[in-house]
Amino acid sequence: MHGTLKHQSPSRVACVIDLDNVLARRGKFRQYARAQLDICKFKTALKERGITKGVVFQNQSLSAFDIKIWNCLGLDVVSKRTNVDNAVKLQAVNFALEGIDTLIICASDGGYCKVIKAIRDCGILVEVWCLRESVSTDLMFAADRLSWMDDMVVEPAPAAVKATSRPAKRNIATATRDIAA
Repeated sequence: MHGTLKHQSPSRVACVIDLDNVLARRGKFRQYARAQLDICKFKTALKERGITKGVVFQNQSLSAFDIKIWNCLGLDVVSKRTNVDNAVKLQAVNFALEGIDTLIICASDGGYCKVIKAIRDCGILVEVWCLRESVSTDLMFAADRLSWMDDMVVEPAPAAVKATSRPAKRNIATATRDIAA
């Protein structure tokens, strides 16, 4: 008998998405604007990557319509009126404990480096999906793999930048209408 073939189970890929982290644009003098996610391109990228489960985190309340769109993509939603970084990290660890093979983190700041290292130390491949212009150098080196999201994001027009202390409230419903137009 020649060697036997081992049956490989399909890869289990999960994602956690810090939506505000990816889409918020903080400029000079505390100016804010919000980029828009091209939901069709994002959905295609998730499907191509074989995402089996995931959670979208948002620092503000989302409408029922927004939540339904994310749920249609097979993603759960956590929206709070507070920073969600710790919730994102906790969910990443939970997915690791469930035995996933790969974790995708959609974020750009270095605050996720420690949790990425801990998950990698467990033998789990960690990919970071981020924007070239805003990614932390530390985050780039913490991950096993980087994927650029630049083609999935529509940057705000300069006129959309407002000099306020809070980001302009935009949601997935608005983004979907903008993309369809």
